[in-house]
Amino acid sequence: MLDISAANLLSWMAQALVVASVGSILPVVFRIRHPRTQLLYSHALLLACLLLPIGEAWHPATPIGAPAAKGQPPESAALSESAANGVVTRPPSLAPPVPLPRPATSFLATTFLARRVLPWILAAGFLGRLLWLLAGLWRIRTYRIAATPLYPLPESIQAAAALTGTDALFCVSSDAPGPVTMGLLCPVVLLPESIAELGDEAQCGVACHELLHVRRGDWLIALLEELAGALLWFNPAVWWLLAEMRLAREELVDAEAVRLTAAREPYIDALLAIARGRRILDLAPAPLFLRRRHLTHRMHLLLKEVSMSKLRLLCSYGSMTAIVAFAGWFALASFPLTARPQVKPAPASLAMAAAPVALAVAAPEVPATPAPDAVESAPAAAAATTPCEPQAYVPDLRPLFQPQAALPESAFSQFGEERVGYESVTMLVTVGPQGSVTGAEALSGIEILRQPAVDAVLHFKYRPVMRNGQPVCALTVATTVFQTPGKPLTPPDSANQFAAAMKRQRELESQWPRSPQQVLADMQQDLDVAGGSRRQFALPALAKTALAAGALDQAVVYAKDMLDRDSGGGGDAIFYGNMVLGQVALRNGDVAAAKQYLIASGKTPGSPVLDSFGPNMSLAKELLDRGERDAVLEFFSLCRVFWANHAQILDSWSETVRREHLPDFGANLRY
Repeated sequence: MLDISAANLLSWMAQALVVASVGSILPVVFRIRHPRTQLLYSHALLLACLLLPIGEAWHPATPIGAPAAKGQPPESAALSESAANGVVTRPPSLAPPVPLPRPATSFLATTFLARRVLPWILAAGFLGRLLWLLAGLWRIRTYRIAATPLYPLPESIQAAAALTGTDALFCVSSDAPGPVTMGLLCPVVLLPESIAELGDEAQCGVACHELLHVRRGDWLIALLEELAGALLWFNPAVWWLLAEMRLAREELVDAEAVRLTAAREPYIDALLAIARGRRILDLAPAPLFLRRRHLTHRMHLLLKEVSMSKLRLLCSYGSMTAIVAFAGWFALASFPLTARPQVKPAPASLAMAAAPVALAVAAPEVPATPAPDAVESAPAAAAATTPCEPQAYVPDLRPLFQPQAALPESAFSQFGEERVGYESVTMLVTVGPQGSVTGAEALSGIEILRQPAVDAVLHFKYRPVMRNGQPVCALTVATTVFQTPGKPLTPPDSANQFAAAMKRQRELESQWPRSPQQVLADMQQDLDVAGGSRRQFALPALAKTALAAGALDQAVVYAKDMLDRDSGGGGDAIFYGNMVLGQVALRNGDVAAAKQYLIASGKTPGSPVLDSFGPNMSLAKELLDRGERDAVLEFFSLCRVFWANHAQILDSWSETVRREHLPDFGANLRY
């Protein structure tokens, strides 16, 4: 029984490999880009792989030693008895027969590895994937327990519920890397804290996306897919198939969300904003709003709608079904499953002889498809080779296009393998008048990563720097981050490198000095654009820079824009918006209003930046200079809510103020 089971396991593995491999590459060959039908096709293919043993008629093993059929010579009966098993038995008086071919798995199943180890390997793989799945469910449970229900719901999320006709419990989680949906009977949508930094239209798009997952029951479907993947863990084609299912599902929901909200650009901005969030190991068996490896495909489908006619879809899927059916027939014929034999005593005059013949099945070759970026990057690389003479230094330019840098294979041996890590390279970048990068120089970072970082930054794209109304060549600073398998075996001299990089930047600032008004003009030209997440994230810096430049009216506009965009509770926007308005009020001589704005800024719910580095004390210091100690002490008390880990610093400052002295706020005057 054990030998037959090992052979059947190997046969099923081979059958599933052939069917999944052929079926997976067919959408690429036929150039299918239709998420709805792709998802149905992938589910059908995965189900076919699981049901192959059920759909096949198992071949019975002929009993050894069975009597000859009527009218058949004993020798012929002996030959036919064992032919079904790939073994020919003959009397000693007969010449050796020609060996009959039999499945490749038949011989492998007789080895010790297949008989004793294979079932345990398959069970261990399934158990490992199952534990991975359970770990994901546990992580989701911890997210849910630690999350805070979002109440009252912002109008954007209420609008999403009305558009989709679906409802769910929305919670805010400080741990979730992005929006995620879970649950079937009582669905829950977890939103990251950064959702408050998005505009109303982007929030509505994200909420629509998650509610569409709820309406479709995608959490249960994703769970079943993961269980099927655990059963077929040994099949690399199934891994790829599962990834294509996730991508097709997200593309399908993307299209529906954009159709319902009619807000394509804010939705794309939301994708980009969430993609910039922190990375964690993806364990969650739930539909995630964004997997970074899918970002390019989803953006391409959103920006360039691909339509396929019904006739083409019918013809393509009809052909694909026929090819998969043929592949299934070939797999079943080449690797049949064998039923348990009925063992009977064989005649003493028979001698057993076996000659196994292995059937070699060539796996179909997947055609290589060049990436679209590889073609588009050629002009950018050509433009990057054109040198130009810098005429300005703007250290805080933000790239419009920033491809991710990949760790070169030659660098893997320079890192340990204890856990995934991140290493950055800081570069001095030359930006040409057209916004293309014309040169780069590494300032700090591991030596082996410097050249790959320079190669990556040559493909960055910026807004041109303007001087006297004309685009000029300028220098800026850029950072490229690499994901590494562990810590570097030879740690870099980070302290000296950082000091040298800062010295170089100070020299450049001295060579091309900028007035506060010029700093504001550079920021406005680079970031002050209508809508989009770039301007939204830059509003605090824009408001503070406008204040420093004496452009009080513009500072008020930026501050109020922050408060309007984050009326739902954005921590940074609430704090810095009120802080800037308070500083403007002081410059206009309105001390009472400044105190009110200081108290309002202290009522922020906090943010990752505020929770870690603490509040900016510029407005508090200006009020202390005017003798307004009571308002500042109340502000310190409010700050304890979000800066609880540094309450001793607030206590020290409070004690100093009560003694009618001015605290040393240090770096908290610059944050």
